[in-house]
Amino acid sequence: MWGNYNIFAVILSPLLSSILNPSEIAVCGISAVMAGLIGSVLFGMAVDKTQNYKLIMRLLCIVCAVIYTMSVYLITLANFWVVLIVSTLIGLSSIPILAVAYPFAILVTKPIIPASSNGYMITISLLYCFPLSLLLSKLCEKGQVPVLIFYSATQIVGAICSLMLRRGHPGDVFEVEKSAEFSDDDKSSNKDEKEDSQ
Repeated sequence: MWGNYNIFAVILSPLLSSILNPSEIAVCGISAVMAGLIGSVLFGMAVDKTQNYKLIMRLLCIVCAVIYTMSVYLITLANFWVVLIVSTLIGLSSIPILAVAYPFAILVTKPIIPASSNGYMITISLLYCFPLSLLLSKLCEKGQVPVLIFYSATQIVGAICSLMLRRGHPGDVFEVEKSAEFSDDDKSSNKDEKEDSQ
């Protein structure tokens, strides 16, 4: 899903150049980024409060799929205000995925260190978006509809995959914390036993 947003940022200008002028395209891009910053704060606070990574990730993925599917029709209306609203909603739902995905990846990949798990996640995302950026840039020459149909299809696949997540609810966090506590207790008890034996 994050890879799709990266691609959207790359092809925003060629995608909209036939229906909007450069200034309007820039406003749409800025609006998406600003909405994404606000969304990252809001969804980040929601994750911190609820610890329910799975629910919030599913919500973001499903909302992204709905917005991209609606954009197949809405963007082709060639109305600046409609495109601005769609771009804002795309930013609001796409950018916060990264803020949720970082701690979520750390949770589900323990005991792998956070730097490695997040590094693998971003590497796969970039490997995904590089060839597709080139492909969709060419596809933009045929119009917005083929590109948007492709986007909506990949977002729907992402939403379906999010429904298959097994871990990421508050109980998982508790289990991880408890297991860490037990391991610390085991280490301290083993240390005490060794001292007693000596």
